Amino acid sequence: MPTLSVVIPTHRRPQYLARAIWSALDAAPDGDTEIIVVPNGNDLSWKSVEAEFGADARVHWHPVAQGHANVARNHGLRRATSEYVRFLDDDDYLYPKACQRQLLALIQSGGEVSSGDVDIASPRGRSNRTLVQPATSDFASSALTPSRMTHLAGHVYRRSALGDTRWEEDRMVRQDTAWLIQLSTMKELAWQRHPEVVGAWFQHGGERISRGRDPGPTVLRETAELIMWAHDRMASEGRLTTERVRAATDGLWSSLQKGLQYDFAYWRDIARVAESYSPGHRPPSAIHRLPVVRRLSPLAVETLLIPIRVVYRPVRRFLDKHGIRRV
Repeated sequence: MPTLSVVIPTHRRPQYLARAIWSALDAAPDGDTEIIVVPNGNDLSWKSVEAEFGADARVHWHPVAQGHANVARNHGLRRATSEYVRFLDDDDYLYPKACQRQLLALIQSGGEVSSGDVDIASPRGRSNRTLVQPATSDFASSALTPSRMTHLAGHVYRRSALGDTRWEEDRMVRQDTAWLIQLSTMKELAWQRHPEVVGAWFQHGGERISRGRDPGPTVLRETAELIMWAHDRMASEGRLTTERVRAATDGLWSSLQKGLQYDFAYWRDIARVAESYSPGHRPPSAIHRLPVVRRLSPLAVETLLIPIRVVYRPVRRFLDKHGIRRV
């Protein structure tokens, strides 16, 4: 039985797939890994990469007919035999030495989940910026806060700790956010915040589900619903802490800041929910810390900011496209 299973869904990206597999092969000490590649959908482009790894018994291929990354992840998870598992997209890659240290630290501590940082890598191979894990020691708070770092490459799990949790097979966007919130809500998990960058989120010009932009009204509402569901479930189980309530409140305000322009009535109600969670708590944006602004209703401030946010959106896209750091 290998120490680590790495599940890699793939669909029409053979030009990146080999790099992902190579990076995963050494993600455990002594290469003690199994790589479960799950081609999904109407696509045979992976066959050329399969031939490249044909002599390596650690790489296994399990295609599925349905073209959906979450279907593929669940399919791969069912076939994992290792004590530890991590997920990797076919266009991203791991930093093997850092992943080895992350896994060893998790094993030695007896923990159940470890989360490291992830670089945002440009096509030229340089890091534009790094997605850093929230500064907390609580797994549930890290998932609920708007500063959550849910990217797949950052996390490694003890497989038995996942229980019956599975990837939502009807979710098209923010799949990693939904996965982590569900997992953190399921039970109390022994979590480690690993102090290294362990992988790269590769920014390329090809087809991708997420580009780090405003995901649109439907996804923002789904995120708010997830946060409220998690809050209510933990409340019913007596697992809410002050930190978790504050993280859920910030998470709702953050979604509102992007979604208010689409549906004022819905997000007005979300503002009321956030206020009921943490009365008097201000949204996480720096503007709400200004002395004059603090005297105003957060919802009124966010309403006034709608035109500014709309105008700034193309500027943000330009900065992201050219790898320019945003302040």
